[in-house]
Amino acid sequence: NFSEPMELGSAGSLITMKNAQGKAIPFVLSYGTKTVKEKQTTDEKRIVLTPRMSLAFNQQFSVTVPAGVQGRQGDLGTQEEWTQMFHTAPPLEARGATWKDGTLQVQLTNTVTSGSFLKHVRLTPEPKNWKESVANGYQDYNGAFSFYPTLEPSTTYTLEVGKDLQDIFGQTILKSFKTTFTTDALPPSVTIR
Repeated sequence: NFSEPMELGSAGSLITMKNAQGKAIPFVLSYGTKTVKEKQTTDEKRIVLTPRMSLAFNQQFSVTVPAGVQGRQGDLGTQEEWTQMFHTAPPLEARGATWKDGTLQVQLTNTVTSGSFLKHVRLTPEPKNWKESVANGYQDYNGAFSFYPTLEPSTTYTLEVGKDLQDIFGQTILKSFKTTFTTDALPPSVTIR
């Protein structure tokens, strides 16, 4: 984001995107959008860089805005150079799973859809509410896919993540994942009638 509306022509001739080896990545510039009174409108203070080619996964890139990029008005450009590094998505991996307080969490490196998760992740024995719990699950910004299956007490379950699980970038998981866990016993209780 810039503090003033920007001139795409000036920006496009000066801004660069490069890979880790310093090779220039061609891109197209466009204005971003913002929401005003529940409508999307053009935001000339926001410039979007869209690479003209797919960027390789698990790679480092940089975008540099040099001093002198001009806005729509005036003849002063940006005062200082600014460089932002970014990293593309890593390979999809399952890094572990935990069962705690009624929540089953599967640690993944990338975001997956609940549909892909349901197709390629199996819990044995399968809980009665398996499909509903996965459909109502969510994935946090750290990659943990959390859901709430109703599991039986004192039961050993096997969780398997199949090799066809796919992330939102189209990558399939590097290798299948399998783990076993046992749920806690019911706490002792007495009912007097």
